[in-house]
Amino acid sequence: MNPKEAGQPNALRYWSVWILTLSVLLLLFLKGVSLMLRSFNAWAGLGLALLLYLLMAVLLAKRNTTPQHYPLFRSVDLGFEYEEVSFPSRDGLNLSGWFVPGKNGATVILTHDFSRNRLSCTDVARILAQQGFGVLLYDLRGHGQSQAAVSTWGWVEINDLLGALDYLRKRPGVDRDRIGALGFGLGAQITLRLAAQEPGLRAVAAEAPTFAALSDHVVSSAFSLRKLVFYPWLWLS
Repeated sequence: MNPKEAGQPNALRYWSVWILTLSVLLLLFLKGVSLMLRSFNAWAGLGLALLLYLLMAVLLAKRNTTPQHYPLFRSVDLGFEYEEVSFPSRDGLNLSGWFVPGKNGATVILTHDFSRNRLSCTDVARILAQQGFGVLLYDLRGHGQSQAAVSTWGWVEINDLLGALDYLRKRPGVDRDRIGALGFGLGAQITLRLAAQEPGLRAVAAEAPTFAALSDHVVSSAFSLRKLVFYPWLWLS
């Protein structure tokens, strides 16, 4: 499959579902407002409030699956030399990144958080490079200069980290037995999940990993008002 074609049907279905859902909810809300203006009653008011909450839940869920795109300022001096690289994810999307050659044979993959890009990892990359490590910084799908527009909170993005690992294992000058990974937020969650299925990953560090399933979230442990308020949009996401 052509990498440029990969992910396009999913993106189209994604936006179609959101547009249809929001249109239906908005029409129902406007209809409810119209009925309220004609004759107010408690049940109509409650129904309108629930409909408004559902509309807000859908909008929040959309925000949590649609990353913000921040530009890459290439003119900024990052404090280390790098090479522009691109490689495919395990499921065929084209990913963009920077490779920093190492001196001690070991290489670390850096994976950023949701709505960030590889620039958010440059401080850590600089420290690693100064210590002789090779570094691969890349943009997750839907972020930076990589393909796609949808975030799945790590479930599909694990293919991006697998693609980065595949790329390093084939690259000359990289010791395939000395590859580690460091992730932040969403990238930390992906890194931990990859470590569970890739014994060839020799070192792992995870900073503030996000939750991977609804049952992992703090609001799901026991009944509370917070859970009642946030559960619907977390479930939708």
